[in-house]
Amino acid sequence: MTWICQNCNTDVEDDSFEVCWKCNCAKGVSNTTKENPSHSFPNAQLYISKPHSVTYKIFRGAFANWDELFTSASAFASTLKPEQLINISHSVSDSDGLVTVWYRE
Repeated sequence: MTWICQNCNTDVEDDSFEVCWKCNCAKGVSNTTKENPSHSFPNAQLYISKPHSVTYKIFRGAFANWDELFTSASAFASTLKPEQLINISHSVSDSDGLVTVWYRE
């Protein structure tokens, strides 16, 4: 069974999906109004009014393996409150691995 996104007119092939794969608009919701810019992400929380500053902690090591870097980063992230954690990202250049935990203070 399919449904058509009211925002971008995309056919969503599986009726069990609650958001459009193309524009992330929730099923049955039109994204054309400007009143709530985050309404197309039904589980999103808007943090604009919170006065917390964003910071990060880096886990890096040319000789550390990915398991060590991610274990260290996840151990640190586990000490944060859920509303503080923003993202965990990683990158690599040659053999230098880098994992960054982004969070609110």
